[in-house]
Amino acid sequence: MKNTEALERGRCYDLNINLALAHRLACTGSVGVCEEDSRREEEAVVTFFIPGKPFGKQAVARSKTGHRFVASKTRASMKKAAVCFLQSRGERFDGAVEMTVTAYFPRPKKHYGTGKFLGNVKEAFLKIFCTSKPDLSNIAKGIEDGLNGLAYKDDAYITDLHYHKRYANPGELVGVFVTIEKATWKDISMIKPEHRHPLTPPVVG
Repeated sequence: MKNTEALERGRCYDLNINLALAHRLACTGSVGVCEEDSRREEEAVVTFFIPGKPFGKQAVARSKTGHRFVASKTRASMKKAAVCFLQSRGERFDGAVEMTVTAYFPRPKKHYGTGKFLGNVKEAFLKIFCTSKPDLSNIAKGIEDGLNGLAYKDDAYITDLHYHKRYANPGELVGVFVTIEKATWKDISMIKPEHRHPLTPPVVG
């Protein structure tokens, strides 16, 4: 079975590769396990793919009796993220982690040409931003909660988080790539100078 066929059927594969090439490659061998697990363990980083249209965590619902519960679709999405992680690594990170979430959405039909250009994305839509629902923060939150106790002790241990939302191009997979790695200390003033904490806190009120 081809890797793309397996992914389209909902199988999760570990991807120890650059995200820019991730839509073209998937690991082979036993279910979801790369041959380079030992090297990845030394690097303390894992990347995996959650196939299917990105799903955003829904708000906690309330029954007629006032009981609060998590919607079934949200539970299924969280479970799917957990399964994909377990198939790719199956071990929990100790301590703080950094997470990168890149969601690829299907393109609307209007993005594609017709006739001899059928299947090709129109030039005007190649670099258009993806503003489709659900919200990117809700997509990431569902994954974070689904990996609680599996990828890390608690999502409070995520100290650095990066979100990306894009349209998938022809031949690319629709779904979410997630990279989790051991957090390394970064000076915020070097990353985003305007977020540098003042030496003297401003007086409020």
